[in-house]
Amino acid sequence: MTKPHPDRGIVFQQHTLFPWKRVIDNVVFGLKMQGVPRKERLERARAFLALVHLEAFANRYPAELSGGMQQRVEIARALINSPRVLLMDEPFGGTRCANPPEHAGVAFGGVDAASHHRGVRHA
Repeated sequence: MTKPHPDRGIVFQQHTLFPWKRVIDNVVFGLKMQGVPRKERLERARAFLALVHLEAFANRYPAELSGGMQQRVEIARALINSPRVLLMDEPFGGTRCANPPEHAGVAFGGVDAASHHRGVRHA
């Protein structure tokens, strides 16, 4: 790897959302950089926000969300690009999830249905 690429997604333990952008704008950022038309990227973002149960917060700013909610926005932002590889550093630590594998099932199992793309491959 020599530079960022949509085939690789990263979810950091520390939040990396753009604080001046609404949740939906954070989620669509990668698609915007790839030149995906606005209507398509917003439709896809809404699907991924629904996947992480945050569709009602699309127009909020990161500072208005809990840490766990911000983490789920980060996951949606990574998954929307349909990466071949997704690197996650304790992605469910701040989500107050009693059973992280359940969240992983949402993240990995629901990807194909939400994206209609190749989804995330994991070992």
